[in-house]
Amino acid sequence: MSSLIVSHAASRSPQVELWDRLPRSHGAHLSGTGLVWRRARPVVSELLQDVARSELRVYAVFAVRVAPGQASSRYPFTALLYQSAAFRIRVSAHFQDSIVAKLMADIGATSQQQPLRRQVVQWKAEFVCLPLGAV
Repeated sequence: MSSLIVSHAASRSPQVELWDRLPRSHGAHLSGTGLVWRRARPVVSELLQDVARSELRVYAVFAVRVAPGQASSRYPFTALLYQSAAFRIRVSAHFQDSIVAKLMADIGATSQQQPLRRQVVQWKAEFVCLPLGAV
């Protein structure tokens, strides 16, 4: 994905909020913001395709900007998604040297002065929402 595409998408696509758990649940923290590129498709047997599509709702997100104070927080999907049989195939495509990010600072810009990254990461759909006032 070229930097031209990233800047064009950032100017045209709605920015979404990325949460560490269900947005209104007790203890939820805003991890950052980003742009949804597409729905990530799980790699499962043909028999499980329909179930996986409805139960494993995951987005491929890019141009992540880490929320203030969250740079040293854990990236919530290191194990949940990238170590699961349905999504582990994405590790080599999303991370250099196939080393999955552990911290939020590893997946996105940590300040307004840093440029947004082209890196794509997976985010559970239930933990993604439009900012208040965007609807």
